[in-house]
Amino acid sequence: MRILTNFKDYYDYGNILHDDYITFDRRSSKVSFLDKEDNFFKNEFKYSFSNKTLSLSDVSSFNRYTNWTLGVLYFCNKVIPFIKKKPKVLEKVEVYYDVDSFLVKHQNDIESTRPAYYFSTKHYIDTINLFFQSDFELKQDLYLKYNTPYFVYEFDYQRDKNSTHLYNFNIELLPKLSDYEFYKQFDGHQAYQEIEMFIGNFLKLKENPMIELTDKDKLLQHGFDPKYGFRKTPSKK
Repeated sequence: MRILTNFKDYYDYGNILHDDYITFDRRSSKVSFLDKEDNFFKNEFKYSFSNKTLSLSDVSSFNRYTNWTLGVLYFCNKVIPFIKKKPKVLEKVEVYYDVDSFLVKHQNDIESTRPAYYFSTKHYIDTINLFFQSDFELKQDLYLKYNTPYFVYEFDYQRDKNSTHLYNFNIELLPKLSDYEFYKQFDGHQAYQEIEMFIGNFLKLKENPMIELTDKDKLLQHGFDPKYGFRKTPSKK
């Protein structure tokens, strides 16, 4: 796989042993798209607390008022939720992919956060737990729409000016995975293989879908007359 990029990532060394039959244009960008509010959660899975359902606005508020960001990495048809510390200058990246290891180390930090006027610190803890329990949509349409093997969503969105039911969602395509400590999920070799296979088997297949031939097309392709099928054409007398 040939990688076209302007930055290095932790899985790049996998490129040394592979052919260049696939080209991966890895240039990060941020995009916005219009969609309905609940489209990132599966409708059949709802988690409630304090008589309300965990929603995009709950997660967005958590991200706004605490030192942490809840988000989802969509990686080669895998949905991977995470919680990431908002970085300060020269501060080490800190990302967790399971709620238990995060709370063991940082529950006191969350509980000491000054809550928003309509929240409580318990609400923040509940939001984290429910977020990691949630079942997210795979969002295969976005992989295809943007022709990308991975992207990240950190619940950055705004209500659309022309509709009360639609929102402008902001996602980052092809972020630097080392900034998310993604080696905790896949080592460099595994990540490289996942990306290469996803581009070759999913994105390229959708780009060039197999064309189904009709019976008539198959006959013509093999030099037969559709009138007689695969039988020999009778000779003229």
